[in-house]
Amino acid sequence: MESDNEFIDRVRFDENLGSGSAYIKPLRMFFQRRGRTIAWDLAFGHDSVAVLLYHKTKKALLLVKQFRPAVFVTRVRRLSENQGKQLNEINWSKYPVSMGETLELCAGIIDKPDHSIAEHAREEILEECGYNVPIESLELVHSFISGVSISGSQQHLYFAEIDENDKVNEGGGNEKEGEMIEKVYLGVDEAKALLEKKDTQSPPGLVFAFKWFFDRFSK
Repeated sequence: MESDNEFIDRVRFDENLGSGSAYIKPLRMFFQRRGRTIAWDLAFGHDSVAVLLYHKTKKALLLVKQFRPAVFVTRVRRLSENQGKQLNEINWSKYPVSMGETLELCAGIIDKPDHSIAEHAREEILEECGYNVPIESLELVHSFISGVSISGSQQHLYFAEIDENDKVNEGGGNEKEGEMIEKVYLGVDEAKALLEKKDTQSPPGLVFAFKWFFDRFSK
């Protein structure tokens, strides 16, 4: 069956699931498809930008390391000693912060209506990494759906080259939002080695960006 000629009907939403968050809005969608009534939980969030930064002088990719509570909680819960426990039964303070640390591209949400997508990318570079990159130096690599199951959010991936002439501060993220970001310069060989790993503490966008980088600059 051609999906362009297929439609859902009896669509309604339950938006009273509660949240109070400035970042996500949980809701439940009900609809009928092919005679079946389907319920699907959604969590609307912001679209986002991510930037792969290459430091020309250091000959290294600039990434950010940060603590992700969701990663921390999930990794701790997976431990055999915590199987079957309720969240409040786990002694969270016995586990190191490193269990929740991830290595990521410089990234952030799109939440300013008066800013272009590229302007959001530029501001994230400045905030997290401390480099002032002109908008015209940002190259759009790809836009893709980053949350197919729950949010449907889109991420826009950029690339930019930097050097110390662009540096204006140390970065580190937005303290008001609880960000404690550490900059990590990864040499080309180190980046290739990371790609070879079967298990990384990184989102798939980073892997895609690395593969794009090596394909682009190995020619």
